[in-house]
Amino acid sequence: MTKSFYLVALCSFLFSAGISVQAQENKVSPPVTANIDQFDSVVFDLSQAVVANGYLEFPVYFKTDDVIYSLDFSLKYNQTKYLYDTIIDMTTYLLDNSFYNQFDSTIRFTSSSLTPIPNLTQLVKVRFDTITTSLMCFGDIFTLKGYLNGDQCSVKLVDCNLLSVSENSFNHGSIVIFPVPSKEVIHVRMNELIQNAVISMTDLSGRIIEEQNHQIVQPGSTVSFETGNLSDGVYLVTVKSGRNTFTGKAVINK
Repeated sequence: MTKSFYLVALCSFLFSAGISVQAQENKVSPPVTANIDQFDSVVFDLSQAVVANGYLEFPVYFKTDDVIYSLDFSLKYNQTKYLYDTIIDMTTYLLDNSFYNQFDSTIRFTSSSLTPIPNLTQLVKVRFDTITTSLMCFGDIFTLKGYLNGDQCSVKLVDCNLLSVSENSFNHGSIVIFPVPSKEVIHVRMNELIQNAVISMTDLSGRIIEEQNHQIVQPGSTVSFETGNLSDGVYLVTVKSGRNTFTGKAVINK
């Protein structure tokens, strides 16, 4: 074969390869389809509930490894203690709608977005009028359903309790915070002997409002915090003694 034949063949090969490479570079990848499974959850976080001005509200968000464009849920609750008020949209991008059916005590919420919705971000808050003065806890929620991208997923209910911290904690029931909620004063009753106690009250950002030191606290004794000048909301009361630690919620609602 002549050189000209090899040259033509080589040029033809390179030309074909170039076209092939160019086509590969311009190829558009198909969108990834979300696979909603047991690893995707809508989270109802009662541990971050806030009671203020006669309202109780807690956030809802989701945890997922997929790209999410819509969030829906339904929630049935104890209507003898709470009256549904509204769902507060905490975003600027959700298109949402919600309604409450008084006959089955169920709140239903639906939403969508033109852009991916961020994971582990508080999206809405469910608000109630409080008939009683207690926090909403696990037993006040009867049924929950969650949907991501229109597919049913798992749900997670984070309870309201904030007790227990270290392995060497105080005995259950040995420390009680009352009244709940309070107006002018919060009492902390110790039902066991506690030595070298550091008792503090903080807001949810961790700012210390007041701290008291007691060398000995006798069983049945009460330590108090004046709350008349504090804003309504949820606060934390911590009792430390050596390696033992207790942390509980205090609610101010004037």
